[in-house]
Amino acid sequence: DHTRLINGETLVLTVDFSDAGALDAPWGVAVDWGDGSAQTADTLNSQASAVPYTHQFPMVTSPTTYALSACVTDKDSDQGCDNTQSIEVITAQDALADLIADIEWLENEGRLHNGNGLIAKLQGIIAKLDRGDTDAACNEFGAFNNQVNAFIGSGHLSPANGQDLLDKSGRIMAAVGCS
Repeated sequence: DHTRLINGETLVLTVDFSDAGALDAPWGVAVDWGDGSAQTADTLNSQASAVPYTHQFPMVTSPTTYALSACVTDKDSDQGCDNTQSIEVITAQDALADLIADIEWLENEGRLHNGNGLIAKLQGIIAKLDRGDTDAACNEFGAFNNQVNAFIGSGHLSPANGQDLLDKSGRIMAAVGCS
């Protein structure tokens, strides 16, 4: 299992389990986020519902992968663990490069005509973020989103493909702190 987060995003991990021993309460939950931070520990008296735990990983300057593990232990010290979740944290610039690759793919597949303006806007956002000018980057996101909507309206981009670009742009905007 692999999850990809952008700097600033919060992971929500839902822990659910079943134990045939109905009288094995309480159950201890331990989540090791894999990033050197303190484990999250909790005690549950019921196995009736899934429990969400949240975590924000450290800010990275290049893609970084963390191995997350979660264990549940009953009162008899019987334990079950899930050590399979990989969390990759990337920069907003990395996410924007991925969005550029998506636009290039749409062009190569003939699903978008003349996406150069969109790519130029995203490259401009990367340059602004590299300079630390978040306000200007946020303004450029607005211009990008307006152009995507114009392409949808003019038939240069399907509503489904356009919405995918807008959703990805919105996710990056939120991670950067655009309002």
